[in-house]
Amino acid sequence: MSVVGISTPQRIALIGPGAIGCCLAAALADNGHEVLIGARQPFERLVIEGDLARDLPVRCAAAPSELAGADLVVLATKAHQTMGAADWLVAAAAGGAPILVAQNGVDHRARIAAILGAHVGAASVVPAVVYLPAHRAAPGRAVLEGRAALTLPRDTGGEAFAAAFADSFVRVDLVDDWLTAAWTKLLMNAASGAITALLGRPISVLADPEAAALARDLMREAIAVGRAEGAGFADDAAERIVAAMVKHAGHHYPSITQDRRAGLPTEWQARNEVIVRLAGKHGIDVPLNRALTTLLRLGEPSV
Repeated sequence: MSVVGISTPQRIALIGPGAIGCCLAAALADNGHEVLIGARQPFERLVIEGDLARDLPVRCAAAPSELAGADLVVLATKAHQTMGAADWLVAAAAGGAPILVAQNGVDHRARIAAILGAHVGAASVVPAVVYLPAHRAAPGRAVLEGRAALTLPRDTGGEAFAAAFADSFVRVDLVDDWLTAAWTKLLMNAASGAITALLGRPISVLADPEAAALARDLMREAIAVGRAEGAGFADDAAERIVAAMVKHAGHHYPSITQDRRAGLPTEWQARNEVIVRLAGKHGIDVPLNRALTTLLRLGEPSV
């Protein structure tokens, strides 16, 4: 982990106060920053339940225009909700503030460029790999079930956000090879998320030998695609990742599974379809990932 000094208090706009967003907002407010939240359902207090309990006053913006002038911007909507938050993001980013994209997937910068245009500099969009086991309990309220961490690229934007979170309950790791870190998280999301979402079961289902074998095979397909994209993996990556999930995940439900159980739209495109799409780009056959992606798509509430 890179050591970065604590920044002076800043005005931070946070868009998307779901489970992830509430936890990130609480960590930033804990550090003395002025956090203004863009939320379609406003609330007056930010409550985090669990071992790292917090209960903080907070201000929600009544309109996107109130987010203008932020020093830093955090986008914490789910990936498939990005376009729906476009008005908030355009307003918050109007002054050129760095944007932390705290979402799943590997194409964070492309999502932001689709809204703000190709003129947005790569350094101003800071993609994050998020490790934050939490679920939303109510507007402004989340339950944090374990340690919270972000993995960011080691560049000017990453260092700015590392400073903003320094010494908070959200650990920030700065890495030179962010692509591999993102693909490693995608392996976990694509395999465990698809299996648990389709079954409506927690990650502990991977303790079943055949479920674990399926997860490993899904990951091996994805590893081939990730390598073609430039990510680096050890030959035993699938075995080690599945073993770690079985050992540590317990009865946690991935966010895609929580949404599927609640009858809500899910992040199947950012977590699964992206592998199939990039596999086609490189001429790689991924039959297992293609099959599970099709099942996830057909299970969406809009279908």
